Amino acid sequence: MEKDKRKLLFGMAVLGLALLTSCQVVEPEKRAYPQVIGIDWQEEEENYIVWLHMASLTEDTGQSKQSGETQPGKELYFTGSDAQEIRAAYEATREQYLDIGHVKAVVFGASLQENGETFKKVLNGMEAESSLGNSPCIFTTESLGELAETVEKQELSLGDFLTGLYENRTDVSAQSPVKLADLYRAFHKNMVLPEIPAIEIDKSIVKVSGT
Repeated sequence: MEKDKRKLLFGMAVLGLALLTSCQVVEPEKRAYPQVIGIDWQEEEENYIVWLHMASLTEDTGQSKQSGETQPGKELYFTGSDAQEIRAAYEATREQYLDIGHVKAVVFGASLQENGETFKKVLNGMEAESSLGNSPCIFTTESLGELAETVEKQELSLGDFLTGLYENRTDVSAQSPVKLADLYRAFHKNMVLPEIPAIEIDKSIVKVSGT
């Protein structure tokens, strides 16, 4: 019962961090913009893993930085058993206001998907968070940690890479992206879940199947 309660709290908080987003007005240079959100579930530890691949303020929002402060780190990691723990971890290490309105892709870890009830509760929380929207492309990966490490080493703009696989191809055989809206629809109508493109690491190269 206690375990289900923690999972529900997390789902309501859209990855444990959306509670930080509100209607207050904050200057662009004082915001943190995740370009990609990754989430997985640690069964034994009963913890969520949240990875935020941060965007470049200038490149992704069209805003130029006005202060001399350094940009947020490209990769942020948080773990916690519920929303409160993850929120506390973010607030303890970042002063920027979290703005998830520019997220281009969401990556789900294999462990999270294998735990159907936990996956569903997380999706319910994400759908309830209006600032995230339902247009981000979705992907899956066997190892969120390996993906994050590879992206960091290569200094890859992962959001641009993932969306570019669809936007920059004119071949009639090119696949359409699978989006959060498709996943929400399948859950609501008890349909077969769409086949989510898989991100793989092959010799330190990021590859995506089904594109």
